[in-house]
Amino acid sequence: MKVTKQALKRGIVKVVSSGKVGTGFIVSGEGHILTCMHNLVGMDIGIMLPDAEGHFSTPVLPALPVTFRPSNKEDFAVLKVDDLPSHTHSLPLMGAGESVEHEGYSHGFPQVGDINGIGAQYKIIDPHQRSSFGYPMIQLGVANDITEGFSGAPILDLSLGKVVGMIRQIPFTDEDNRLQNAAFGIPLDFIAKVCEEKYKLVVERPGAVDWPIGVKPIKDSAPTRTTRKIRFDDYLYSNRLPYYSRDTFAAAQEGEDIGHALRESELLDRLLGTEEEASKLSGAIISGEGGVGKTRLMLELGRMASQREWEVLVVDSNLENLEVVKPYLKPKTKYLFIFDYLEEHSAFDAALEDTLAEPEREIEVKLLANCRITFKNKSEAYPEDRWIEEVKLDEQAPSELNYKSYVVQSILQSYIGEVPKRVLDLAKLRPAFAVPAPGRSGTHRFLSAGCSRQTTLERWPARHKTA
Repeated sequence: MKVTKQALKRGIVKVVSSGKVGTGFIVSGEGHILTCMHNLVGMDIGIMLPDAEGHFSTPVLPALPVTFRPSNKEDFAVLKVDDLPSHTHSLPLMGAGESVEHEGYSHGFPQVGDINGIGAQYKIIDPHQRSSFGYPMIQLGVANDITEGFSGAPILDLSLGKVVGMIRQIPFTDEDNRLQNAAFGIPLDFIAKVCEEKYKLVVERPGAVDWPIGVKPIKDSAPTRTTRKIRFDDYLYSNRLPYYSRDTFAAAQEGEDIGHALRESELLDRLLGTEEEASKLSGAIISGEGGVGKTRLMLELGRMASQREWEVLVVDSNLENLEVVKPYLKPKTKYLFIFDYLEEHSAFDAALEDTLAEPEREIEVKLLANCRITFKNKSEAYPEDRWIEEVKLDEQAPSELNYKSYVVQSILQSYIGEVPKRVLDLAKLRPAFAVPAPGRSGTHRFLSAGCSRQTTLERWPARHKTA
């Protein structure tokens, strides 16, 4: 269903609250109406629906607010009225990701204007802006006709024929008249994350979720530390080394005594499985000395979790409060939040599972993090909660030494086939030497963690894998 300017009016309502007039629009056939929270003053709330000719001369109907978000933050409210007339209809809703530079249109009720409201046309400049609180905003340009009274009006993308947002505010201009013709709105896909399941809102999503700043899906995560030299941890973080799992290592050593070796599948079963033990665990923390492979193991566990239909999100250390993601969480979805270098994260809290999870909406939350042994031993912030499992990586443990040798040999064999003993011994000592890079005159050097030492091989096969 596509909506035109003319048809839009049949889904518009005038919101009246203690003498204040604003705008709202119908978002479900069951009488749910979306508007801005700041339109509601006190408990005297009513709406006026259009008649069959589009006039707003009907009696004011009482409306009950059933959901709201504070006006100084997300600023929206859902109202409920009974028995919508047949000539009105809910408006089709869509995410704003494809609306860049599209023409937009709204209908609102300014204080100076026709009693039936007026229309306003503008350009949708940027649907990916952020408020000072980190919440998504839509920037509108050439919006001269949007004035007070348009708050809560739908943002209709005229190209798509769908409502992609709701007008929220007109910014103050400075002495240079900047932002004079601008306005801002709230994306519908953002609002829907809170409302769609409870109120049966149907919102088309043209693209991926636009997560708040500081949170990225694991498939979009990138190195957070940069350096002029190519360091081993850069390779580990950016996946330029193939990953040889501990599960693969254990299978390759079948019949041999490899001690109590960690297996990724078993850890994920304990953390994310359906057994009673998994349901009790809030998360897991991988601890160990620097360079032992905590980050790579954590990220690979995250990727494996995504294959188990978990939504895996990497949290940036600059994010101060993870509660900002709560409106984005979808019903009937499982989320795993990942924290690299726990000592740098102020947003981490062992109780985050209780804060973010919503059993009534079937939203499940688990945590996965890593930290150095020094942080664990010294920090009072390290969670002592018995439902956080600690995974210790001790590079001197026999099982870890055997695994490390297996990984190094596997990497080298993937490049050069049979591995000279001198190269294997060197790479076991420092795994960075297992990362080859092209050198001059047909030679190839093995990169170390920030040092310039190199070793060469006599020949390089024509066919080799790219790390």
